[in-house]
Amino acid sequence: MSDRQYDPQSHDAVLSRILANQENMAETLRVNGENLEIQIREHRAETSHGFATINERVGVLERFRANLRGKVAVVSGGIGLATTGLFEWAKNHFTSGNGSGH
Repeated sequence: MSDRQYDPQSHDAVLSRILANQENMAETLRVNGENLEIQIREHRAETSHGFATINERVGVLERFRANLRGKVAVVSGGIGLATTGLFEWAKNHFTSGNGSGH
């Protein structure tokens, strides 16, 4: 073989293929990294949207709970006043007619 003929088993040829494979792998990793970055951004956007939806729903439930607590407090107060009034009326009605002089 002459010095100018291509020898696929030569050190230069083997090293050239190794370098080409490394460059190809580096490009593949760069593209995969970019795709992964895009996917991460998409997932973050979906997650942010999901949290916003959950926060909105939780806010509605918290307002409902506060409203319900207020209504229960008003009804409980009304029942308490009515019971106290009824008790006082019954006490005055039944104790004033028993002849004890009050």
